[in-house]
Amino acid sequence: NINTAAVWSTISAGNTFSNLQERLAIMNIPPLTYSMFQKIECFLSKEWEDRLWISIEKAGIEEYDIAISKGQVDENGLAWVVVYTDCGWSQRSYGHSYNASSGVAVIIGK
Repeated sequence: NINTAAVWSTISAGNTFSNLQERLAIMNIPPLTYSMFQKIECFLSKEWEDRLWISIEKAGIEEYDIAISKGQVDENGLAWVVVYTDCGWSQRSYGHSYNASSGVAVIIGK
């Protein structure tokens, strides 16, 4: 629904409830209440976490199958995988210090 999309886009852009209120006011759209914003934010958080774990488990099974097919198994019968990793977060300064409270990370199987 439109409220969920509004909250999703707000969170994804790193913005807040106040920012959403300002954007809606500019467009002359009735605002969400703070409690509605929080309710949708909690729903999205749970939904994203559930989908993340499904994706991680699926990728793990795929990497396991690839490792087994390549014979990448240790003396205990455990499959192993070579991976590349990278991560980061934003840091910027406009006359003051700023560090983002979130970041990004990636793990890629070789």
